[in-house]
Amino acid sequence: MPGLGWRIRGRRVYNRAMPASLHTLRLVVPLGLMVIAVASAASPADIFHMKAGNAIEGEVLDDRGDAYRVRVAMGVIDIKKADIERRVRRPTPWERYRTERRKYPETADGHYDLAQWCAKHALRDKERKHLGRAVELDPDHEPAHRALGHERVDGKWVEPGGASRRPGRVREPPANSADDAEADKLVRQIISNWTLKIRAIYRSRLACSRCGPDTNRFREGRQSILAIRDPLAVPALTSVLVEGGPAVRRLLVESLSQFTEDEATMNLIVLSLTDGSATIRRLAAVELVKRDDPRVVEQFHEALRSGGETVLRRAAAALGTLKDRGVVEDLVDLLSTRKRARVRETRPVFYRRVITAFGGVRTVSIGGRSARYRPKSIGVLGDEVFMGTEDRTTVRTVDVHRTEVQEALIAITGRNFGFDRDAWLRWWRTEGARAAGGDNPGS
Repeated sequence: MPGLGWRIRGRRVYNRAMPASLHTLRLVVPLGLMVIAVASAASPADIFHMKAGNAIEGEVLDDRGDAYRVRVAMGVIDIKKADIERRVRRPTPWERYRTERRKYPETADGHYDLAQWCAKHALRDKERKHLGRAVELDPDHEPAHRALGHERVDGKWVEPGGASRRPGRVREPPANSADDAEADKLVRQIISNWTLKIRAIYRSRLACSRCGPDTNRFREGRQSILAIRDPLAVPALTSVLVEGGPAVRRLLVESLSQFTEDEATMNLIVLSLTDGSATIRRLAAVELVKRDDPRVVEQFHEALRSGGETVLRRAAAALGTLKDRGVVEDLVDLLSTRKRARVRETRPVFYRRVITAFGGVRTVSIGGRSARYRPKSIGVLGDEVFMGTEDRTTVRTVDVHRTEVQEALIAITGRNFGFDRDAWLRWWRTEGARAAGGDNPGS
């Protein structure tokens, strides 16, 4: 199933697969002013300087003879060679950003400085992200607040107009023109079209009663899904395929692995924490390793601190796959915990068979009168008569060992000290530091 093919004519953008009524929607800005940033991190981008005076940046997917099929941030378009003045190859914006990201420390000033670099290179989303991170690390970081447009009112930083808000969370700017509204409508329509198409594939090829993973129908459906390369299909792929069984969700991971956009990375992170299958969670984590994105480790590190018990264990498993040594001490601290829990205990139970055999009703004589008597218990055992065992539930304080955390530590360090925190820390602060290349992990 080919991706949606875009064509640009004059100032109008349309797609042959879309209803004719949508072909009249217009671009947000005139084509002569447009520079479209590619969202790929896998290969160098090309900048096409057009004869009309504009420049288009994107990743060439196919040479179609008289035109190039190019992936740009908004989708896939065809650019006629006759309209191109010159073609310049250069690294993608993401590649440049990823290289630059490693130069800055994980501090408020570091993120603020990186935001300035992003601003100079027209990476507005990244700029606002790092400004937000700066005020999370330092809620009173004035330059970052000023750059975000916040104002100080009564000692607190608020948005213009006095609306107080959580630091670091940046509200999306509202649409400021009719063109913005039309473009937003176009995007939503494209996503809706993809949802209909992908759901049709899912129902007819992947989830029907005769669509087992080894059938030709499933194989055809799989090929149709893997042929989709339009980034705007990601919302549809995730919302539809996540409903399927293990084979379909495995296909979802495989499909997302073809997209380098942040939205795909985001969904892989969440799959690795929420999917009910340990195999699929691991497949998602393995794909995240290939992305070499420092933000991924940050998210799992945060999950260790803020997630519940299940999320904590799954985040530890993912970190073991990622093999990031920077989380070793935090993992050691989480090896085990003490908590109140309901515990099932086995206890002796009543000797019911004994009392049944020998404790039957008998007649006794009392003052010349007859009376019926039946023992209520076995006297030597007191009021309760025990027989065999029974299970009872009680609440106790227990030690909980997290095997996922231990396995993550083994995967990262190549050592195994069981659940002995002191042994792990002694090794990490001596031999582990040298193994990490001279860094002092205990500092």
